[in-house]
Amino acid sequence: MLVTQIQPFDKKRCKVFLDGEFAFVLYNGECRKYGIREGEELSDEIHGTIMGEILLKRARLRAMNLLQKRDYTENKLREKLRSGLYPEPVIDEAIAYVESFHYVDDYRYANDFIRCNGSKLSFRQLEQKLMQRGVSEDTIRKAW
Repeated sequence: MLVTQIQPFDKKRCKVFLDGEFAFVLYNGECRKYGIREGEELSDEIHGTIMGEILLKRARLRAMNLLQKRDYTENKLREKLRSGLYPEPVIDEAIAYVESFHYVDDYRYANDFIRCNGSKLSFRQLEQKLMQRGVSEDTIRKAW
């Protein structure tokens, strides 16, 4: 893979583009550590280390920190991780990780939401609000 561009993202981080497409965001020190420079090849080994160790660990920690403050549906958590510019395969693995501990559970989220708001809202309003949050119609009906 050819590093086609490195753009400054903020004071501490940079965006790395591989083969003309955005790939990931790294700290400037990590770019130096792994010898990532524009116009040079990025070995599969280094790419695997970045994706499998650095970014995956960072995405898992980000997901855990977000869930520490409040519950998220899987869809909303994905959106938050995407806004952090994590690659899609890393997001998938981070979501699978938190789901394995049942930290993200759309059924439980829907149950709690219905219990808290059921006396104030009609079923249709609850359903609409939950669907906006990314909960499937089947999950909503099971929770109801």
